[in-house]
Amino acid sequence: MMRVFTVLLLFLIGPAYSQEKEMAFIESRGNINLKIRAADSLFNNYLELDLVRASAFAKKFLDLSKQSGAKIVRIKALQAMSLVSAYQGDYSGSILYGKEGLELSIIENDSSLMMVGYINQGDNYLELGRFDQAYFFTYKAQEIAIRINSLLDQAFTIHNFGRIYKELGQYDLAIENFKKSDSISNTLNDSESKFYTAWEMGNLYHRQGKFDLAYANLKKALDLSVSLGIRVMQPDVQLDIARYYTDHNRLDEAETYYDSALTLFRSFRNKLGEAKVGLGYGRIFLKKGLLKEANQKFNEVLTVAEELNARSIQISVLEELSKLEESRGDFRKSLSYFKQYNSLHDSLFSRELLDQTFKYQLQFLVDTKDNEIDALNQVNELRQAEISRQHLLRNVIIVVFLLTIGLLYLVYRSNRRKQQLNNLLLAHQSELERRSLELEELNKLKDKFFSIISHDLRSPINSLAGVLNLMEKNGVSPQELPELTRELRLQFNHTKNLITNLLSWAMLQMDKIAIKMESLDLRRLVDENFVLASSMTSKQMNLVNDVDAGTMIFADQNMFNLIIRNLVMNAIKFTEPGGQVRVSSEARGSDVIVMVEDTGIGISPEVQKILMSKENSNYTTRGTMNEKGTGLGISLCKEFIERNNGRMWLVSTVNKGTTFFVSVPKSAK
Repeated sequence: MMRVFTVLLLFLIGPAYSQEKEMAFIESRGNINLKIRAADSLFNNYLELDLVRASAFAKKFLDLSKQSGAKIVRIKALQAMSLVSAYQGDYSGSILYGKEGLELSIIENDSSLMMVGYINQGDNYLELGRFDQAYFFTYKAQEIAIRINSLLDQAFTIHNFGRIYKELGQYDLAIENFKKSDSISNTLNDSESKFYTAWEMGNLYHRQGKFDLAYANLKKALDLSVSLGIRVMQPDVQLDIARYYTDHNRLDEAETYYDSALTLFRSFRNKLGEAKVGLGYGRIFLKKGLLKEANQKFNEVLTVAEELNARSIQISVLEELSKLEESRGDFRKSLSYFKQYNSLHDSLFSRELLDQTFKYQLQFLVDTKDNEIDALNQVNELRQAEISRQHLLRNVIIVVFLLTIGLLYLVYRSNRRKQQLNNLLLAHQSELERRSLELEELNKLKDKFFSIISHDLRSPINSLAGVLNLMEKNGVSPQELPELTRELRLQFNHTKNLITNLLSWAMLQMDKIAIKMESLDLRRLVDENFVLASSMTSKQMNLVNDVDAGTMIFADQNMFNLIIRNLVMNAIKFTEPGGQVRVSSEARGSDVIVMVEDTGIGISPEVQKILMSKENSNYTTRGTMNEKGTGLGISLCKEFIERNNGRMWLVSTVNKGTTFFVSVPKSAK
């Protein structure tokens, strides 16, 4: 196989190879099948390059097919002879070869070969002007193309229907078929279809008198024939362009295209093509007034057309001869030619022929609709089957869905019961943990309470008892009595404050404190607590009240008294004698910020974290004069401030002092 194509390639690129050498090459093949393959390949390679050689190889192919005895090979050889004959303009001979090949393909029941045979016969009868037969064979080809689902062949046959409609003057139907064929070809990327569509549309527009559109399409077709290598069709396009120039009296340009077409037709040995060129030359002579030359040329063409049975050309020649004799003034001859023209034209476009063509057209449309109905019935049956299957599937899905729902409900009930039991267990566990924490807190409260009672209350009570014993035994001199009385008063006030804090703390822990919010005069409240603080310490301190007069807050009076008192006492405790404790305030939005500032020893960052944490209830340290505390003051302040919708924070620097900040809602009054 590769050796055959290599040799063929050399034939195509090497002009030194003669036809005799190529025939010798075919004979040199080892067996009949290789010879047939070589002849077939050479025929196809030369079909659009050299019709003389293509014809010789087609005949060789036909001879070899006889020797082979294979019917399929014989059919292909006959189709090759039919095709090359058509290209040479011998449509009668093409019909004979095509008829034999078509009959064999029908016997063999080979759909593809039958379709090719029908297409070729349709083309032949179309060129000869037998439009009824052309439509019949094209219709049969279309049937097979639809049956075997060959879109390319469907596009080809639709295009041929358009050509038939064009020749019959049904231009709208022709354009519709050309466009439909081109659309199918575009989806298949068939570039050659653009050439055929442009050519036929150019010819059609010329017949309609749309000359600009005609020329544009014909020029496009000629360019495509060159770029796509469709050499065998170039002279036919050139004929149509020459006819365009002739009708526009651009005779020199027309002759140029006729000369080019004639050269190609002669190289193809296409007698019909040469006759068409001769008809064109005759028209040019007639337009130039060269009546003798025109008459000679028309008669030469008429003889060839009669030999080839090309009735469409005969009609055209007779029409031109009638015009010629009329221009000479020989009206008798003109009438004679016109009668012959009219008779042949009527036979070609007779009512019977048109009716037959219409019958085929109608039959084709009916068959097409029948095929569409059959296809729709099949689709409907498939849909019904699909619907039944979907109904069954739907019923199965419904049953499965219901079972699934039932199962899910049972699982849900079971899980719900488990969840309820788990929730009960968790609730019991949470309740046990809560009670355990409450017991733990109560134990801590008890321990703290008894610790304070045993340590902090016992010391001042013991001191008071000792002083009373001395006074009972007259162990105190009159000079010592004022100092001793002052000390007893301090101890009493300290014990009173301790008991107040202790009771407030205990009630807070048991959530027994009732909060009564009211408007309070902050400056008056600070003054009262300064007086109370002075009575509870022996330190000489500078107590400064910088709260603006008329500053009103909204809080519980008992709680806020305890807050101010504890913060002031705490400031005094950690400030050296002679130091300063200052209370001031500042309005910020809807709050009042109360600041208790001292010049004491300050608080380290570590202790600040402890004081501001929730675990500071046990933290205490001694003051600058070894004052003791319970560790309850700051804790109580924090909790009471939060109960009064405020908050507390501090800023402190070691050895420079501390400032406690308390935010409390501003009174609306």
